[in-house]
Amino acid sequence: MDTVKIEMTPEEFARYQEALALKQKQEQAQKDKEDREAYRQLSQAAVDEVFPRLLEASQRLKELKAEVYAAFQNVLDTKKGVGGFSKVDQRSHSFISTDGHHRIRLGYYQRDGWDDTVEEGVQLVKDYLASLAGEDPKAQELVEIVLDLLSRDGKGNLRADKVLQLDKYAERQDNETFSRGVEIIKEAYRPERTKDFLTAEVKNALGKWVAVPLGMTEA
Repeated sequence: MDTVKIEMTPEEFARYQEALALKQKQEQAQKDKEDREAYRQLSQAAVDEVFPRLLEASQRLKELKAEVYAAFQNVLDTKKGVGGFSKVDQRSHSFISTDGHHRIRLGYYQRDGWDDTVEEGVQLVKDYLASLAGEDPKAQELVEIVLDLLSRDGKGNLRADKVLQLDKYAERQDNETFSRGVEIIKEAYRPERTKDFLTAEVKNALGKWVAVPLGMTEA
């Protein structure tokens, strides 16, 4: 068979190369579009398949949590009437199985909170500290300790675990301004209950409590 030979001028060849490159680019763009659409359909189908099961699992977990709290409500009510427990304000409760290898903990988290009068108390304490200016090194050490106890967290809030330590220093100083300031701060404390928690734990061979995964992240 005779070979057909096509002759092109340099300009024609350049246009041919340009058209070929454009066609290849368009074909690749179309393929990319089809691939993206196939991926989109695949991901949508996966969501459609598993989401109802996740909703079902979430609802079941919610119901199970309610069942656990209901099962322990009588236990908690009984605990309130038992000598030694009735006067204790607990944020968490721990219960252990008969064989001692399973533990359930119920409780709630709490966030420190203060009403506006706390600033008056803080100012009184700082006024007392200012009166110690120029005193001996021991007095200056007290100033540093108290200012540390009055330091605030990243959100500008006082930390109850530190502030409530002011009591012992107020007692030692026996100063009316200092004592009054600490009293106002304590009265201004308004802790906020945030959310409840429930944990289930198993004691391993080493005697250490290991949490049973109850969430998708932990499981």
